[in-house]
Amino acid sequence: MTKYIVAFSAMIAFMIAPSVYAQTTAREAKTLLEEVSNKIKSAPGIEIEFTYTFTNPRADASMNQTEKGTIVMSGDKYRLQFMGIDRLFDGKKIYTFLHEDKEVQIMDAEDDDEGFTPSFILDLYKQGFSYAMGGNSTLNGKRLQHIMLKSLNSAEIDNIEIVIFADTKQLQRMVQKGRNGGVTTFVVNQYKNLPTAPNMSFNRRAYMAKNYLIVE
Repeated sequence: MTKYIVAFSAMIAFMIAPSVYAQTTAREAKTLLEEVSNKIKSAPGIEIEFTYTFTNPRADASMNQTEKGTIVMSGDKYRLQFMGIDRLFDGKKIYTFLHEDKEVQIMDAEDDDEGFTPSFILDLYKQGFSYAMGGNSTLNGKRLQHIMLKSLNSAEIDNIEIVIFADTKQLQRMVQKGRNGGVTTFVVNQYKNLPTAPNMSFNRRAYMAKNYLIVE
């Protein structure tokens, strides 16, 4: 669900740099990714409002899609509202709420084809990607650190750029470039730390009382 772009010049510079430099920048990138990922996982709760954009100039009919969404997280548990979908992951099962049809679809997490969890992208460096520190930029006076990930074996993903606020270690955006020319951008519009863990449990009785059909 999440797909992102990367700067070729930074990746080329990383690939042709001396091995000692490459190892150093990879260690720095790994350390920063771990810090950001652990911050998300250890927080009582986080609420993110985001904008998702997908473009593909190579497509027969040029594609340009923009959607807004909200995700509330607590560890790897989450509640996602995006593109008309309302989805809950309680740590074991995924619940998809089809409110217009008054239906709840339940599936085991391992059966989810998308394999999505909120920390998935930030853990990509552990799963078939090389990585390196990119450059720096600023946004409204705040310094941003860019991290570059290059796919080693994915048939779909070419490379990914992850951009993080240097001071707070919060995610600012992720951009993925696909091998088919598609570019997916995920921009964080608002990042809110919640003081207590949000409720991430499914109340079956409450939905049955509303005459929802439960499909397992």
